[in-house]
Amino acid sequence: MLSRSSRKFLIVPVLFFCPVHGTAPDIAGQNKANPTALLFSAIMMLRYMNLTNHAAIIERAVFDVIKEKKKLTMDLGGKASCSEYTDEICLKIKSLQ
Repeated sequence: MLSRSSRKFLIVPVLFFCPVHGTAPDIAGQNKANPTALLFSAIMMLRYMNLTNHAAIIERAVFDVIKEKKKLTMDLGGKASCSEYTDEICLKIKSLQ
């Protein structure tokens, strides 16, 4: 027989932050995907963790890159690869810190 303490369960809330979109098999492995949904999932997670300053910087960087229209993925009307778009966002983050 189990003791009272061994029958108790620690219940911890589990949250998942993930982008919701299709799988886009037609562009798989071609460096063409738009990572914006993934970035906004990360922003939501950071806000939940009370890292609001970090979230705000990333969000500002994403919006600035989209507004500037220099390095956008094809679905946003540009010609940049996923990597080029992400690199541009990273550069913007560095400039905002």
